[in-house]
Formats: sequence, C-alpha cells, structure tokens
Amino acid sequence: MLKQQLLDKIVLLFEKAEISIKKAEQLSSNLSIPSINELRYAGYHIIKAISVTQSVAISEKEMAMAEKHCKRAIYDATEIGIIYLLESIEIFQKDYSTSTNIIPVLSDYVDLCKQVENAKNFIANIKNNNHNNRDQYYEECAPYYEELNKIKQTLTCARPEINKLNDSERKKTRIVILQIVISILAIIIILFIGLAKIFY
Repeated sequence: MLKQQLLDKIVLLFEKAEISIKKAEQLSSNLSIPSINELRYAGYHIIKAISVTQSVAISEKEMAMAEKHCKRAIYDATEIGIIYLLESIEIFQKDYSTSTNIIPVLSDYVDLCKQVENAKNFIANIKNNNHNNRDQYYEECAPYYEELNKIKQTLTCARPEINKLNDSERKKTRIVILQIVISILAIIIILFIGLAKIFY
C-alpha cells in the first residue's frame, strides 16, 4: 500500500510538472528542455521502482529519485519561464526607454513596472532563502509567474499602438524641421535679394 501511495504522489507530481512544462513551452518552444530531461529521468526511476525484480528498499529509493526529478522538472520549468518573462519585459523597457508615448497607450505603465520590480525582488529573495527547498520556491513563485506573464502580454499588445504614435511623432518632427529649414532658406533668400538691391 505504501508503494501505491508513493506512486500516486509521483503521478500527481509528474502531471504538475507536465503542466509547468506546457506553460513554459507556450512562452517559447526552447525553454523546457531541462525539465523534459528531468521527467525522462523520473520515468526511468518509476520503471525501476515498479519492476517486480526490485526489493522493497530499492523500490522506495527509486520512487524517491523519481519524486526528486519531478520536483526538479517543476522548478526548472517555473524558473526558466520567469527568467524568459523578465527578459522579455526588460527588452520592452529598453526598446521604449526614450518614448513619450508609453503612458498614452498604457496609463498604468508605472504600476506595471513596480509590479515587475516587486516580483524580481521577491523571486531573488525566495531563491536565496530556499536554495535547498525547490518545492517551496516553486509554490511561492507560481503567482509571480502568472503576474509576469500577464504583464508581458499587456506590453506585447501595446507595442503596435506605441509604434504608431512614435511614427506619427517622428513624421510631425520631420515636418517641423522641414518648415524651419524652408523658413531659414526663405529668410536667407530675402536677405540676399535685399542686399543685392542695395549694392546693385
């Protein structure tokens, strides 16, 4: 019975790991490879544990290894997803660091940036404080993963509108510069004509 309870626990962890991996893959298909390897190792240990040729002690050891790999897969998928989200948000911030058109499109942009900073600080502290307890790290970071994903989606959706405003602003600036240049040239021509009349 104990063996079945352990196996049921590992199956739940395996399913949880698969969900975490799928979430990471939705962000980018290249993110979850370490997690997939962990699940492969978990599967290997599960097969060894349920083998009829194994003693009870070996089976329990294999189950413990399978559980460890499932937890590691969850942790890896969550961590790599958070890193990807933070990097994506940082790229947005760099791309529009000089734009004056963020607030007209995203009136809550400052609040979003504060949320990102709070998430960064929390995640850094949690990781340092739970270095040996990955399960705890995952559980506490999961809400921040979801929050950062929503922020990233919001910023991604805002890009086209900000770009339109930036383009419009650049066109207006070019028109103003052209008008100034034309005005200066007109003044120079008028002065030149006036001076020509005086001297000729």
